Amino acid sequence: MEITHVQKPDFFQLQPALNYAEKISPTGEHTLRVESLAPKQFFTIQFLCYTHMPALGHIRSEAGYAKTMPWMTVIKYPFWVYAAGWLTMLAGTAFCAYWIVKGGIFVLKGVGAL
Repeated sequence: MEITHVQKPDFFQLQPALNYAEKISPTGEHTLRVESLAPKQFFTIQFLCYTHMPALGHIRSEAGYAKTMPWMTVIKYPFWVYAAGWLTMLAGTAFCAYWIVKGGIFVLKGVGAL
């Protein structure tokens, strides 16, 4: 199986670990060749690119070209960014709940229920 990228990724990792060979063509395309796979066996490739976006050229096996699956780039932020976001949402929810209760009491006092 051959996986070709337009440009070599900065770092990649196969899961599960498999034997592979790398080759860079004169045009700069990076080809990753995995020796063999059993029927219904699969693997994933994890990319870490900090200089450019990984652009997939094609995936080819002995049976022909593979269909691509949808994927997207994910930016991984530090834990404190996620914690600050959750804390901000929690504070906003508490602020809204406070004013909803305060408004309800104001309305109930206005109609004489309290």
